[in-house]
Amino acid sequence: MTEPTSSMTRLQLVTEISRQCKATVADSLSNLQLYYRDFLYSWPWGFVCPSATIAIVASTATSDLPDDFAEIVEWPSFPSVDGNGPIVEQVDLKRILDRRAYSSETGPPRRFALEAKTFVPATGQRYTIRWDPTPNANKTLLYRYRIIQPLLANDTDYPAGGPPHNLTLIEGALAQWESSTGNVAGVHHNLHDIAWAKSLAFEKRLRTGITLGTLIATPPLTTYSGFQVGAVTEV
Repeated sequence: MTEPTSSMTRLQLVTEISRQCKATVADSLSNLQLYYRDFLYSWPWGFVCPSATIAIVASTATSDLPDDFAEIVEWPSFPSVDGNGPIVEQVDLKRILDRRAYSSETGPPRRFALEAKTFVPATGQRYTIRWDPTPNANKTLLYRYRIIQPLLANDTDYPAGGPPHNLTLIEGALAQWESSTGNVAGVHHNLHDIAWAKSLAFEKRLRTGITLGTLIATPPLTTYSGFQVGAVTEV
């Protein structure tokens, strides 16, 4: 499938950033990569938080998480006809370890904790889930997690999220450049805040299915989570 022409590659983003701040291509790329990393973790964006399944195995207290795992976004749940299956609650690891020291209970897990595996520099940090009670049957649970999204390695790479976030990435990189020059309250910081708020509004529309026919933007601007955004009114 061909990417829409409104999508911007890494090279196109860097070219625009360099044009606006008159910085070198290398410096502009560095600012883009620094901001891109922060942007990906600034919100549980749907494009970096996929739905997934995880298998629990009878008599096995742990399950390995994917290599690209960053954090749990939605707790694991048991599948059900109505989509409201029992949810497995996340707790502190010590609580589970303490319980397992005094109890050998088995059954459908009601609690889980994240546990870091031994760190291996060649592969990076990996995680596992520890279940409580220890599963007594093989099951497949549903959950969502944030992936560790790769940086933009090539000029032809497209950023995650697509065209709706192009301006946010550009202004974020320019705000990063402003900070590097000591201008921490520059125009691009303000423009970034507005662009980021628009990215968030787009993300929420994707999740709720709200169409443009049901919303209108009305002045004046209002503050939402520290960002200036247009007020939204139902019609």
